[in-house]
This record gives sequence, C-alpha cells and structure tokens, in this order.
Amino acid sequence: MLTRLKISYFQIVTNPLDYVEKVFLPNIKEILETNSVTLSKLAESIESEIKENVIVARKYTSDRMYLAGITIDYRYLKDWNRCKNKLEPSLNEIIQRYSSSSSIPGSDLYIQTYRSNPFLDVYSGYCDKGMAFDLIVAQILNLKKMEK
Repeated sequence: MLTRLKISYFQIVTNPLDYVEKVFLPNIKEILETNSVTLSKLAESIESEIKENVIVARKYTSDRMYLAGITIDYRYLKDWNRCKNKLEPSLNEIIQRYSSSSSIPGSDLYIQTYRSNPFLDVYSGYCDKGMAFDLIVAQILNLKKMEK
C-alpha cells in the first residue's frame, strides 16, 4: 500500500486534505488565529451597530478552536428583499473597518454576497468548495493509478 506521494517539492501524506492544506493554505493556522479575533470583533460590532432584526451566526472550525466565518442573516426582516439594498452597504462599511491589514499573505477577509438570498457571509479567507473537491478527486484518482 502506498503511504506517501511525492509531488513537487513536498513529501505529502496521501490524505488529499493534507495536500490541499499544504498547497493552497500553507499558513492557514496563522490566518485562522488572526482572523478569528477579527471576526469575533466584527460579529460583536454588527450586533451592536445594526439595529435591524439580523442574526449573526458564528461558524467555527471543526475543532471549535477558531472562528472561521460569520453569517449575517436578515431573513426575518418584514421585507428583506427591499431592506437588502439598504442594509448591505452598511454591513460592508462595518466589514471594511475590520478587514485584515495583516502582513500574512492571503489573510484578507472574504465577503460572499447573494443576489436572491437574505444572507451575507464573511470568511477568514477565500472559499471555493468546488476547487477543493476537484483537487481531492484528482488526488484520489492519481493514488488509484499509482496503486495498480
């Protein structure tokens, strides 16, 4: 059974998630540590400054060590579709005050907006589940080829 796969300059354990972390997120722990504090302050600020009926949901890493993102949910507003245009600029203004000015590469907060949903998400960094999925599938296929 294959236990290691040599890719580029790394000796990588065959776990595809390890590969994703080493290639795309080389300093993820530093980013999570820095942005966890920033996201916590941002969530508190939104809760105190926005007087509308919004919910700020905190999203933690699986080990609950770091706050990795927040969701600002305003579906409970009477006419959220109309309020969306008024509320999101105010939210963006607050978010920009807390955006990372860190010297850690790739540590900027990532804002995800939705055209037809009453949510706004702020993550510790850029999220692309599709890219991660494709990468993991490719690595699994490569492992299967190498086992033959």
